[in-house]
Amino acid sequence: MRSRKWLAGIFLLPFILSGCGVAGLGGGGTTAPAVVSTPRPAPSDRPTASEPGAKAESADPSEARARGTFTADNGVRVDVVVVGLTRRGRLLDLVLSVTPRQPGTAYVNLTAVTGAGPEAVTLVDRVNLKRHLVVKDADGGALDPPILTLKVNQATTLTYTFAAPPENVAAMDLSISTWPPFRDLPVES
Repeated sequence: MRSRKWLAGIFLLPFILSGCGVAGLGGGGTTAPAVVSTPRPAPSDRPTASEPGAKAESADPSEARARGTFTADNGVRVDVVVVGLTRRGRLLDLVLSVTPRQPGTAYVNLTAVTGAGPEAVTLVDRVNLKRHLVVKDADGGALDPPILTLKVNQATTLTYTFAAPPENVAAMDLSISTWPPFRDLPVES
């Protein structure tokens, strides 16, 4: 009987140390999201740069991969749209559109909304059981948005850069702060 508890402890230890939650073992004080995954149009459905009227892809919330509405720990409601998760060589760019909603306030702090800086935004590779943190440059600065202040009721595009997972990983989960995760976001090339 003791060996079963010991084995269960060994299984749960990596999840506890990495900050991953295990279903049913606690959770944040946030509301459940209204997360909806939206399939991306096939590459043949999107205009190419050589077609008339085509424009370069940008952070367009209408092409969302997933959406969610959350309540931050400070009470600010936040609409989050996952615009893309794109592989760029050995790097992976996560593009989000974030719209804070707070009556009576014109601006909110990004850290107050998402949590403790770039560490609050992580990707999870469920194939290889690895959590990806925002990449840091040679000076130790995180490759996260330089924006510190968000205008209330206005969508702001945020880009976070991570190390890319192996080629066999077609989808990843996104964790922001203590909010419920976005599951199975497609990794695009």
